Amino acid sequence: MSKKRKPQGKSEPEPAAKFRRLDSNTPLLPTSAQSPLEGVSSCEVVPGSQVQVPEDHPTVTVIEDLEAVDSAAAASDQTLQRFPLTTENLHRLAMSTNSKAPRIASAQSLRSGTSAGDTSRSISTTSEGFENRALQNGVLDAVRSGKQPVVDTDVKKKLLASRDSASPTQSQYNKFADRIVEASNEQGTIAVYSKYIFQDTEDAYFDIGYRRKEDKMWTEFPKNVGFNNGLSAPKPDMIEGFARDTFPPTIELIKSSKMVRDEPKYVALPHMAVEYKAREKSLHEAKVQAGYNGAAMVYGRNEALELIGKADPPRRPAVLTATTTGQEWNVYAHYAHPDVVSGKAEYYQCRMAGGSMENLNEYKQGRRVLRNMQDFAREKASDLRDSLHKHYDENGSPQRSQHPSTGTKNGKQSVASKSPTVSSKGSAQQHGQGTPKISLQHWLFDIRCSASKRGAECSS
Repeated sequence: MSKKRKPQGKSEPEPAAKFRRLDSNTPLLPTSAQSPLEGVSSCEVVPGSQVQVPEDHPTVTVIEDLEAVDSAAAASDQTLQRFPLTTENLHRLAMSTNSKAPRIASAQSLRSGTSAGDTSRSISTTSEGFENRALQNGVLDAVRSGKQPVVDTDVKKKLLASRDSASPTQSQYNKFADRIVEASNEQGTIAVYSKYIFQDTEDAYFDIGYRRKEDKMWTEFPKNVGFNNGLSAPKPDMIEGFARDTFPPTIELIKSSKMVRDEPKYVALPHMAVEYKAREKSLHEAKVQAGYNGAAMVYGRNEALELIGKADPPRRPAVLTATTTGQEWNVYAHYAHPDVVSGKAEYYQCRMAGGSMENLNEYKQGRRVLRNMQDFAREKASDLRDSLHKHYDENGSPQRSQHPSTGTKNGKQSVASKSPTVSSKGSAQQHGQGTPKISLQHWLFDIRCSASKRGAECSS
């Protein structure tokens, strides 16, 4: 069959687009009940320049010359089904040819911050849903939870107590006021407070090995231990505590003591943290983050006490946090206590003091309270570290039992306490009479015997 020649000098008009508009009866690829692309109907033409084809799927081909396809189909006597050139159909084609193709995230997963294939992604401390999730995990807000914390009057007295050092002068306050106005972000506020409010940890007044660390995420802190289920790691703006290499070897048994990777001199088991915000930011967000930081520090302290068979008195805080926007500030105390019904650990946040620094008198009070906070936290951290050293000197490393009949879990002895406390596992426990003392000589003897091939050598 001969084809008609086109007249010379005349060309057929180009179609309005290289794509053919398909009517509503055109079949689609099998789809779900709801399309993830809102506002794109099944008969809408999507120009090729607006369609993004995954680069790693060479099998996906965009055909623009539909007339050529019609001719090929007619020649092969095949029935051709046309599909609208939409991102959705291209994606389905890619998925049908490659099961490892990346999936399109649903709108719900984008709002929640998790992808469709990853339901375990943690919520950031700056995300909108962080506060609600922390409350569900037992990091309590007194107003929203309806559970008022018990304010420890002894801690409050220590924070408000006068100091032996000289009070700041008007000239010192004027410098602070001038610098804090220029602090337009958190880092600027940290610098001003470190110079004009807090004591310098490099002074001889502080113990050797006592450190200040700023703005680092605790990526090595245990995940999903109760209070932090589904949440990202804590990231305080500032903490103070003893370097990890100043603790006895048993610090390796306290999982929450390791907060960052490959930094042996980073702080372990801190007892104070500060959340800074710029002037225009809200202190409420800082309070929520401080509550989370406080819960993490309480968890670490309880785990350390559990190792040596001790526990804090009920509702007696040993961990403090502070929040500030530069002019406004607050100090909180933190402790854990089991819920009376479920026994689940609940982490309380008690406001101890607060105010502003708009004049010299307010500056004196705020500076005094925040420095007393430093002293209180350093004292608690020092006592805990000394207790760990003493326990190690007297008992060596805890012996891991090789006999299942002893009733221990994972070879670790239970901790000692005569009153119900919140363990680091996050539940109320009634402890027994204490861990048996194991001398370092006996511990080494047991190791030597276990490695021996002859049982007679291990007889005492």
